[in-house]
Amino acid sequence: MKIAIVNTYYHPQDVGGAERSIRFLAEALVQRGDQVMVVVTGDTDCEEEIAGVRVVRRRRRNAAQVIPLKGAAGKLLWHSVDTWNHAAAREVAAVIKAFAPDVVHTNNLSGISVALWPLLKRAGIPIVHTLRDYYLLCPNTAMFKNDKQCGPGRCFACRTLSSPRLRASKHVDVVVGNSHFILAKHTECGGFPNAATQVVYNAYSPPAPVVARPPPDGDRPVVFGYIGRLAATKGVGHLIETFLRLKSSVKRPVELRIAGVGDDCYEKHLRATAGSETAIRFLGHTRPDAFYDQIDIPVVPSLWDEPLARVLFESFAHALPVIATNTGGSPELIKNRETGWLYDPTDPDALLQTMLGVLEDLDSYSMASQRTLVAAQLFEPTKVVERYREMFVSALLSNENARK
Repeated sequence: MKIAIVNTYYHPQDVGGAERSIRFLAEALVQRGDQVMVVVTGDTDCEEEIAGVRVVRRRRRNAAQVIPLKGAAGKLLWHSVDTWNHAAAREVAAVIKAFAPDVVHTNNLSGISVALWPLLKRAGIPIVHTLRDYYLLCPNTAMFKNDKQCGPGRCFACRTLSSPRLRASKHVDVVVGNSHFILAKHTECGGFPNAATQVVYNAYSPPAPVVARPPPDGDRPVVFGYIGRLAATKGVGHLIETFLRLKSSVKRPVELRIAGVGDDCYEKHLRATAGSETAIRFLGHTRPDAFYDQIDIPVVPSLWDEPLARVLFESFAHALPVIATNTGGSPELIKNRETGWLYDPTDPDALLQTMLGVLEDLDSYSMASQRTLVAAQLFEPTKVVERYREMFVSALLSNENARK
C-alpha cells in the first residue's frame, strides 16, 4: 500500500509521545513492504529519507508569525488562523495528491488544520485519523486552564474555536482513539459522525528481553522516577513536593529521579522546589530504556486528562508497576494494586499516601512486576501495526464501495 501520514512534527523533532509512536508506525510499515510518506510542518520546505520513510516538511504558514502581536493577542490570532488554515492545508494536500496514496493517516494537525480533510475528501482519498490529544476540542490541546481541568461543558473560547474542527470531522472515514477515554470524549461532543470507531493502543517493545523484577532489597534506596516533559500539567511540581514529605516521614532510604526537559523558567522552579535535597536527581534528556533500568517505581502524576501516557506501557514492558493519577486513559491500563496504583490528583495527600502504601507492601512488588509483563502484550508492535494496516485496508475498501 501507499500510505501518507500527516502530523505536526516528525523525527528528529521528537516533541513527545505522539512523534515516537508515529515514527515507529511509519518505519514498521516500510519494513512490512509498504510505501510511506510523512508530511509535517517545519522551518523550511525540504525533503529527506529517514529509515526508508520519505519525510516532506512544509514551512509553517500562519499570520501570527508575521503580525507583531504578543501575549494573549498573539496566541488568539494563532489559534484563530489554525482553526481553518486553508493556505497550509492546501499546500499539504498538494504534496499528498502528488504522492497518490491509497489512504491518508492524519494525527496532530496543529499548524496544518482540519481544512485538510475536505480537500482530501474531494480528491477521493480515504482518511483515517488518530486522536492523541484534545486539539479538536481545545486550542491548547489539553483542556487544562488556571491549574485545573476544564469542566465537561468546555469554556466559551474552546467551544467557539473548536466548532469548525468538529464539523470538519464528518469527512473522516475511520477515527482511532489511543484510549477509550479520548475516543468517547470526542464522540460525546458530536465529533466524527460518519466514521467507524476503533481503539488502538500505541506500540512499544524494549530493546532487550525483560524478566519480572524482584522487590528492592533493604540495602538500597527505593527509587521513584518521572520521565517526560517538565510542565505544570504533568504534575511534576506536586511529585517533588510530595517526595520531600515522603523522605522526611520514612526510615527506608528513597530517591527520586526526574528525566526530561521543559521551559527554562519552569525547570528552574522545579529545581528550586527540590532545593539541596541530594536524593532528587534531574537527569535531563534520557533514553527510556536507560531510565527504566535505574528505577523501581515510575510515577505519572498528570493533573490533566492525559489520553494515554506512554510511560504506562513503556513501564509495563520493562516489568515496572506504575503509580498514576486516576484520570484520562490511565485507569484503562492500570489495575489498582495489581499492575500499579491509582490515586486522586484532587486530593493533596493522595500521592503521599499511595507512595507510603507502596513502601509498606514491597512484598507484593514481584507479583505486580509479573502482571505488568502480561499487560505489556497489548502493546506488542506487530499487533499494533497489523491493527492499523487492517484499518487502512478497511477505509480504502469502504471508500471504493462508496464511489461505485
